[in-house]
Amino acid sequence: MRFSLAPSTIAPEPVATGDLLVVWAAIGIAFVLAAASLPTLVRHRRRGPAIAAAAEQAGLRYRAQDGRDLGRYRFDLLVPRGGLSWTASHVVTSEQLGSPTHAFDIRVWTEVEVDGHREGIGSANPVGLRIGTAKTRRQTRAKEASGCIVRLPINAPRVMIVQENAASKIVAAVSQVDLDLESDLFNRRYHVLTADKAFARSLLDARVLDLIVRGDGRMEFDFVGNLLLIRTPALEPGLLPGLVRYGELFPTAISSLVRDRYPSPVVVNE
Repeated sequence: MRFSLAPSTIAPEPVATGDLLVVWAAIGIAFVLAAASLPTLVRHRRRGPAIAAAAEQAGLRYRAQDGRDLGRYRFDLLVPRGGLSWTASHVVTSEQLGSPTHAFDIRVWTEVEVDGHREGIGSANPVGLRIGTAKTRRQTRAKEASGCIVRLPINAPRVMIVQENAASKIVAAVSQVDLDLESDLFNRRYHVLTADKAFARSLLDARVLDLIVRGDGRMEFDFVGNLLLIRTPALEPGLLPGLVRYGELFPTAISSLVRDRYPSPVVVNE
């Protein structure tokens, strides 16, 4: 058998100009998307150390990731329908009340199956690129937010207090579960959604209403069982310890009448 070192006379098949344009267009889009996401990535990288420093200064515990510890709690305010999940990160914790109160960043997500072959360039993938295989990917489903979870000395039927807007007005009108209270300021800013109006009226007395309106209409609340979730638009890192302290005001604000009528169940340590 002979081998020849002479140059091959077989010319490579030329790539169509249209195919090259598709490739370069895709590369250009990738660079644009990377440049656009860079400030967000930098901000997130700086956010953790900034929150950790604020927590240390306030004498509170900090952990960067929570896994599924807090995410196991189901709050309709965060995941109103099936198929959604949520996780907490940058968790700031206080033990001042004898049980933990947490403030954190919230991420609501769903898992979707991605077909890697369909992620190629163009629907027909003209240059034959193959991008991985089918896999599962998490997609964020809500805007960035911060939250606080505090344990309450009661066992509450669900009561959600949401900001008044066009969507909440529709929900309130259709469900007929909205509740007007004696505070005009509160009624202008919020809808109360509950199936147990008697409990909600008992819970939302003057002291609790005063705490809620301190949020200046930016916060929303989900009372369920012996837990309260407070949700707010994403806070600056230095404000998360303050959100913990704010949440700690609610257990002592609940009246003795409500505590007696709706006693908290015995809870094993978290």
